[in-house]
Amino acid sequence: MWESVLLDGTLARGLLKNAIRSGHISLARPETEVERQQIDQVVGDINRSRSEASALSYCLLADSVYLDPPFSLDLFADLQDEPDGIRSRPLLQAVAPELSSFLQATDSIANNTSRSYSWAPQKLANMYSAVEPLIWKSYKKAGIARSTLRLALDVLVLSPELISTRTEPEFESGVVSRAQELIGRGLSIEQGKYLGSVAYVAITKGLVAVNKLLEAERRNAVYPVPALVIGTHHANRVPLHFRACRSELLVAATRVFLDEIEYWPVLRNIEDLLKIRSARAFVQFRDALRRWVDAALRGDDAAQLALRMDIKKANAALRRSATCAKIGRWFTYLGLPLIALDALTLPVFGTPLTVAGFGLQAFADAQQLKGQWLIVGKQ
Repeated sequence: MWESVLLDGTLARGLLKNAIRSGHISLARPETEVERQQIDQVVGDINRSRSEASALSYCLLADSVYLDPPFSLDLFADLQDEPDGIRSRPLLQAVAPELSSFLQATDSIANNTSRSYSWAPQKLANMYSAVEPLIWKSYKKAGIARSTLRLALDVLVLSPELISTRTEPEFESGVVSRAQELIGRGLSIEQGKYLGSVAYVAITKGLVAVNKLLEAERRNAVYPVPALVIGTHHANRVPLHFRACRSELLVAATRVFLDEIEYWPVLRNIEDLLKIRSARAFVQFRDALRRWVDAALRGDDAAQLALRMDIKKANAALRRSATCAKIGRWFTYLGLPLIALDALTLPVFGTPLTVAGFGLQAFADAQQLKGQWLIVGKQ
């Protein structure tokens, strides 16, 4: 369906967990106590994932998979052993050829930090506002109020010079002062410290999120964002940064249901993945989906309707050739300009069609069409 997909976080851990268990990926053997500790920490992190099935599904849909895990894929030697520098070697000792043919590791932080750091504070603040759903994804487990995060990001958009503030107390004071002007009332000491700490951490988390999107753009890859629509989203509250943009430049994450897909392959392990990826019925199914993506993004209603029938037939053929399970409703999030939403016809895009957020707005001009797809899932 896509040429490439970038897997990070729990999806990257889920794929590694399954591949290590099946023997398709093997980890390096520790040579020092420090290396043993690094490997134990990584294995513990990987084993916490509960997203193996989702990770395998993304690998099934994409031609190429880029793995961007939330930990280093290098083992580092003790500093005292290497006085002239840090010696490192790969954490992944071996990857089976049938897996390495489409799987490649990447590092979004190393590849893009210098580029994003060179941006002016205003551009960074605008980007942080644009990627709020991605920042929230890393915040929500900590019990942070989403309204507080949004207020913090609005403050940064209005006062981007705060991003360059050297000390945390000075930063907190600036955030509180600007927030009080924005909301028209005072904040208690506790509320101020809370807001200041959220804004302070949001700068780091925002940079990580921006680098992920830059890497996806660089790889021309889809970047899945699990749980994108949890909580109240920007559909009901347009961020400050977007109020100054022309509506035709705003891209909404639009949830699109495809009722024609009734069955999905049962993926238990890497062996199932490799077998189904090469099956003729699934290749034809992916081709029908790919052609529908192109038609949807072109706004070709007639082609979309015809291709949905092709998808239905290909899905039925897939069920006959592979072990499949009946699913509820299959959906995707499609990045579409807001100005185009009024032109969409519900018989083509299914019911309901809902706006989920503005995740990729900042990349609307640079992204190629297939790069505007955010996530695929089933319910």
